[in-house]
Order: sequence, then C-alpha cells, then structure tokens
Amino acid sequence: MQDKEAEMKFSKNELKEGTWENSKSQIEIRKKDLELIASILSRDFLVLDAGCGPGTYGLLLAEQGNNVVGIDISVDNIKIAKKRAKEKGCETSLIVGDLDKLPFKEDTFDVCLCAYTLHHFPELVSPISEFHRVCKQKSRIALIEPNGSNPIVNLSGAVENVLRSILYNLGLDTPNEKLHGLVYYSLALKEQGFVNIETNFPCLTGLPPLPPLCLKIGVVRFISLVPIHIGVRLRYMLLRITDSILSFPLAGANMLILGMKSSTVNENALKSRFNDCTRGK
Repeated sequence: MQDKEAEMKFSKNELKEGTWENSKSQIEIRKKDLELIASILSRDFLVLDAGCGPGTYGLLLAEQGNNVVGIDISVDNIKIAKKRAKEKGCETSLIVGDLDKLPFKEDTFDVCLCAYTLHHFPELVSPISEFHRVCKQKSRIALIEPNGSNPIVNLSGAVENVLRSILYNLGLDTPNEKLHGLVYYSLALKEQGFVNIETNFPCLTGLPPLPPLCLKIGVVRFISLVPIHIGVRLRYMLLRITDSILSFPLAGANMLILGMKSSTVNENALKSRFNDCTRGK
C-alpha cells in the first residue's frame, strides 16, 4: 500500500524548498510532452489531470483552452495550483483527493492524463481501475512516467535506492517511489479494460525538479545538495548519450503511453497475474 502520509510530507517539503519553481527549460519540456497528446484533446472535452501536483501540466492545458479538473492528495499542492491558476487567469477545477478512490461519477471524463504520478504507487490496479471507472466509453488515457526500461534510468534508480534513507531525511525522496517498465504499464492498462495501447512515445530528457542551490539555504544544506546536483547532471548527460545510440524503449528517460477505454473487467481476478509482472521489463 502507498504511504500517503509520507507522500503528502514529501510534497510539502518540495514546495518549501522551491523544487517546483518553474524554469523556462522545464516549461518547454512540458509543452513538448503535451504536444504528443494533442491528437486526443479537444476543447469540448473534459480532462482529468490525475495527480496534478502544483499545476504542472493542467494549467498549461487550461491555458490552451481545455476544460481541466485537477486532483492531488496533497493539500499544499492544490493550494499552490489554485494560486498559479488565479495568477494565470485559468478557469480550472482543483480538488484534494485520492487516486485510489476518485470522488467522481462513472463515465465523467473524455481524457485522463496522469503524469509522473504512478511510479509513486507500489501497485497500479487501484488507480488505473479508478481511471477506467470515471472515463467515458472510448475516452483516452495518457500516462507519462519515468522509463524503467531505460538502463540508465534503472541504474540511477538502483543508486537512489541505496541512498534513499539519506535522501528521505533530506526531504528529497519518497518511500513510495518504484520504477516500472513499458511492459508493466501496458499490461496494467490492458488488464483494467483499456485497449489500443500505443507505446512508441519517448519523452524529452530534461533535468528533474531540484531544490535551488544557493548559500541562503545554509552551509550544511548547500554542501549536502552539491553531490546531488552533480549526480543529476551526470545522469542527464548519460541519458542524452543513450538517446543517441539506442532506440525506444531502451532510450528515453521518460515515456508516454496511450490507451482507450473499453469494457470493464474483474479486478480481483487479475491481481495475481498482475503482481507477477516484472517491474523492469
């Protein structure tokens, strides 16, 4: 089960550190990601931004004229998202809620976008079955996640696992994080009733959100963050090299997976098969 209290604490620490302060490079990468799902969007559609965080993607979609409902487990994230929406003059609905039990009626949304959220869930049956429930028939789902099929992503994940207790104490990591590969996500969607799975969508490699590195945060904090910043930039360089010599799914730090809602399925009958799926495939 996901440690939800730890997840909310992690989000609060990120916001406190200024980790999610927007930069031009991050905004451009997000826009490029959204260009990949432009074909499944329409201004007449109602879009669910599941795990919306502080408004990372949902506000960009709203600025483009889409009708967006954002939901996140963190009260602090939603507060920041609402503040940003007001500053941008975006009309969007933002609520606190749990992806394991969405507070929406069946057949509500035309599109479900879930970006960089599902790798914070130890298992995907609950959230994806909820996405299936609240989506309309033949509506589309788009997942954007770290590519657990990429060897460099896997290697950095292994290093992160070794350092997790240190990173967690620094407020830079969550105990819920777990990398999944392309096969894992595709199988999860299929087993919960999504069809027409499309997976040939590597997303741009970019630097992940990091706390700002400045002496204002204190000497000890500054020194502790220096090796993390260096490691992340080294990872970025290795990923760019991987992208130039390998093809997807081995290349691409992140991936986009699309699907379409079909018939409903029996969740309990699928759990044993789903749990046997190897996460790194």
